[in-house]
Formats: sequence, C-alpha cells, structure tokens
Amino acid sequence: MLHPSIQAHIDDFYNSPLKMTGDSVLSHRGGSPRKEECELLANLLATMMPRATIDWGLGDGAVSMTIALAKRHAGLKEGHLTLDPFQKQIANDVGLIQLERCGLKAEVEFLAQRSDEFLMRARDQGRLFDFIFVDGDHSFGGKVTDAYLADYVLKAGGTICFHDSLFRSTAAAVRYLICERGYNIANINNQRLWFVLGRSIKHSLRLGAWYAYHVLPNLGYSISCLRKPLKAA
Repeated sequence: MLHPSIQAHIDDFYNSPLKMTGDSVLSHRGGSPRKEECELLANLLATMMPRATIDWGLGDGAVSMTIALAKRHAGLKEGHLTLDPFQKQIANDVGLIQLERCGLKAEVEFLAQRSDEFLMRARDQGRLFDFIFVDGDHSFGGKVTDAYLADYVLKAGGTICFHDSLFRSTAAAVRYLICERGYNIANINNQRLWFVLGRSIKHSLRLGAWYAYHVLPNLGYSISCLRKPLKAA
C-alpha cells in the first residue's frame, strides 16, 4: 500500500486529463503510463530503494513525479534524472510544469537530450544507474538502441523497466536483454490468472510464442521489469 502522501499526489495528477502548458493553456494529458502503473512503479521503488535513477520520455511528467516522490519518501537524497529532447517543442513544457506544481522540480534534473546521445556519453564517463525506466522512442531502432546502451550504464544487479511492453519494438528490446545479456524478468503481475492467460494467447502470434510464454505473464499492466545479472553474461 502506498504512503498517503504519494497516493495523494498520484490521485491529484490523474484527477484531470487536462494539464497546464508553457502557453498557460490546458492540454490533454496523454502518452504517459496509466494511474495503476504509476502506483505499481511507486511500490516497486519502495522495495528497491534505488539511489541513481533515470527515465527518458518525460512527457507530462507522470513517471518522473512518481520516481521522485518514492525517493523522497524513502529518504534518498540523490536526485532523479529525466531526459526529453521534445519537452518544449512538442510537450510545451507540461512535464516540467507538473513537477514544479508538485514541488519536485528541485529533486529532478532535466536534460533536453536524446537518450542515445546521453547514454553514449554516460558510458564513456563510466556513469552508472541503479534504476532505469524506458518510455521514449518506440521505433524498433530507438527501443533496441536504448536497451543496448542502457546495459552499459546499469549497475550489476540493477533494474530496468520498460513501458508499453506490448509493442513489438519493446518486445525486441526485452528479448535482447534476456536472451543475449542474461537479464532476469521479475514477476510484477498483479492481475487475475484468466486475464494473464487471455493476454498471452491474444498476443502470441503478434509478439511470438517465446515472448508470450516468458514475458507476458510477468508484466505489471504494460510494464516489464528486468534485473541485470551480478556477473556479465
């Protein structure tokens, strides 16, 4: 069960689909994880207690807000890092405005950078993270590149979560990390057995039998959660 202060912020965020933008107009919230997924994410972070955290695809700020709130409640002083090269041009700063509205802007470092550019630089600098949340470019090239580069900057034993794990591009990225890098998928499913079975059958032809059997039953809604092995694969 979530701490009341975290739950209150998430409830408030999802009470309205309209969010204030940089032009001081209301914009329809879209593209972010659903409310239940943010609640699931907050509970996961409460057990993991990650210090160095990053996500990309800031969008309307739902994920960054959730991560920052979970770290604040856990007493983790290290700030959260979020990337979004299109936050101003496309999102019109709505995510940054939401973080400020929640009193979290000082606890979240924002960089208007592409994930691949940042990750290559972080790899060269030896910068490492305990937790990564991926929700950016959904193309095959973008998603697999994100997985490939994220592997370099995720600490041994660290965790990476992917949103939209029913997308073919995400499935390819998840399969790469499991099959070629030795990652283990965590079972974060909290839905009924009949739903899990139905979803696996429904998507088996589109995503493949292997993914339907090994990954889909472990999803938390559309979030997959993978742990990097302690030793390199």
